[in-house]
Amino acid sequence: MRMNPWIVALLVGGSLVAPSFVRADDPAADVALGADGTASEGAAFAGPDAPLEGGGLLATLRLQDRDERRDEGWTILGLGLASVVGGGVLAAVGHADPAALGAGLGTLGWGVVNAALSFTLLDVDGGDARAIERERGLEGPALRARWTGLVRDHRGSAAIFALNTGLDVFYVATGALLAVLAGLLTPPEPGLEGYGIAMAAQGVALLAFDVGCWVRSAARADRLEAALRLP
Repeated sequence: MRMNPWIVALLVGGSLVAPSFVRADDPAADVALGADGTASEGAAFAGPDAPLEGGGLLATLRLQDRDERRDEGWTILGLGLASVVGGGVLAAVGHADPAALGAGLGTLGWGVVNAALSFTLLDVDGGDARAIERERGLEGPALRARWTGLVRDHRGSAAIFALNTGLDVFYVATGALLAVLAGLLTPPEPGLEGYGIAMAAQGVALLAFDVGCWVRSAARADRLEAALRLP
């Protein structure tokens, strides 16, 4: 008996959308900034000997940014691994059903790509953390240049995630179109139909993830810009 492809859509889509909603805290909440743009006493991530002004403040804010990006990396890694496992199981269990096989293999393939992309956010080797500590002593024009450059970097990241949301909408629309057209072919192509459903489900999950990252990248730029009160 052929598995209904829309049941496959519910199974695949439901399992993928949930982990895509990353932490939605106010990114500015972890470090309280005073009216003069310096962090208040006891701000998160600051060591006991770290001055919360100039390079010390920048390092504090950058460590917070790094932790937020790592959270995003763990989210997309979780999405990728869930897709690999879920897609593999679906393909194995439903291998006799072309629709289930197409949905499973498609989900698995997308999962591999997403898992690989997560390593751009996770700072696995700790290189970002070491660079932050090396720059803790910056001051004067060098500090200002580094600070404004980081604001530009976050604005650029927000723009990239905004572009990704457009691609995600394309994935959803293309997947749905493939699923519909595959059913209209003579004879129908259930394997292509299943893949289209998987593509649309992945697009929905990635859309939620990229919108969240877009908002947080812009907030990180705003936070750094608001704290730029250097002598």
